[in-house]
Amino acid sequence: MVRKVASKDPSLRPAARWQYLAWLPVNLFGLMGMVLASAQASAQETASDYYAANFGNEIIAVSIPVGFSKAFEDWQLEQSIAEFLPGQQTLESWSEMVTVTTATSAQMTPEGFLAGIAAGLEQACLGPSSAELMMDSRVDGHEVLVAYVSCAQSPGTRVAASESFVAIAIAGTGSIATLQWAVRAQATGAPRPYDEGFWQARLQQLRFSFQPL
Repeated sequence: MVRKVASKDPSLRPAARWQYLAWLPVNLFGLMGMVLASAQASAQETASDYYAANFGNEIIAVSIPVGFSKAFEDWQLEQSIAEFLPGQQTLESWSEMVTVTTATSAQMTPEGFLAGIAAGLEQACLGPSSAELMMDSRVDGHEVLVAYVSCAQSPGTRVAASESFVAIAIAGTGSIATLQWAVRAQATGAPRPYDEGFWQARLQQLRFSFQPL
């Protein structure tokens, strides 16, 4: 099953080229279990373990992987973004990045929001790129999509490197949140195929839960 998706807002944060969304032959049962476990995670952790943001009429709390710290944060009237890097890495030079975003939008769907994110790098990617939808489900009453995107050569590095990430998009009441884990690696001239073990090991660390305001 392949669905063509129209780009929404190219001004949103860049991601990889989003020409088509296709169902991947991944272990969906295992992926669903990972997301369900994530949604059931407790937010009763120390402040250094999670990041919290307004999410419609709720608060979304996201666990931050061990060894990562906040490198950037920006709040505006209707959207927010926070970026986390491991060790002493910087926004100018990093190998992995975790990003949490929220946006207020009564009309935007998780699929449309991810398509909008992807539109940015469709223009910026210095080589071929791909985007694939892995899961479309509901968790605790929230629509949740999981997608994998990969750019063969990132425009944000001094040396040739690919950039790939998995994104979880979550629909709230008139709002959208995304959790993204990006990885840069040696460029190979093609988008990197989805590696189930590699990415699930990372996504299992991105637990999230919802709390009422």
